[in-house]
Amino acid sequence: MTRVESRQHWQEYTRGIMAHPPLSLVAQQRGGFSAYALEGYDAAYGSWNRCGLFCGHARNKVSMTVDLTKPKGKEIFKRLIKVSDIFLESNSPIVMEKLGLTYDVLKEVKPDLIMLSLSGFGQSGPCKYYRAAGVHQEGFTGHTYLRGYPDLDAVYTVIVNHTDEAAGATATFALVMGLYHRNRTGKGQFIDMA
Repeated sequence: MTRVESRQHWQEYTRGIMAHPPLSLVAQQRGGFSAYALEGYDAAYGSWNRCGLFCGHARNKVSMTVDLTKPKGKEIFKRLIKVSDIFLESNSPIVMEKLGLTYDVLKEVKPDLIMLSLSGFGQSGPCKYYRAAGVHQEGFTGHTYLRGYPDLDAVYTVIVNHTDEAAGATATFALVMGLYHRNRTGKGQFIDMA
């Protein structure tokens, strides 16, 4: 599995709260839990591959960075797609549209590609371009009311984000079924999973 990221847009949910935390913040938190409390931290280098959350989240993955807004970056990305079985992306649909890297474009590069788009609200409908994370989905679908207390408002429920874990497991199952389908028919497919 290759994890492709941008160096132009910091991913604070997986990379940590800031790209270059000051050494004072790192030193302050060395004794207890810290996202950056790793030995040998260098503020000039930043927290690339150093944040505890990222190290747990990206374990056993090959990682690379590429600027998909540049022609050279798109060329590199398409070369990677050409040798890939699966492409999973989890952005608002407008991101892939603006980049010009929709399924219609990528299947020209690799006709039997299995692509899964894991956007918050899917590739169609009135909420198509809204961004969302698990906590948004729980409120939108009413899940907070299901697990809340009857005498309290939904804002008093604990943020657990079941939808994040459920989405990952469901996406994995859908991709395995996509591979099964491709092995039987030789055809790739696009999976739209809100």
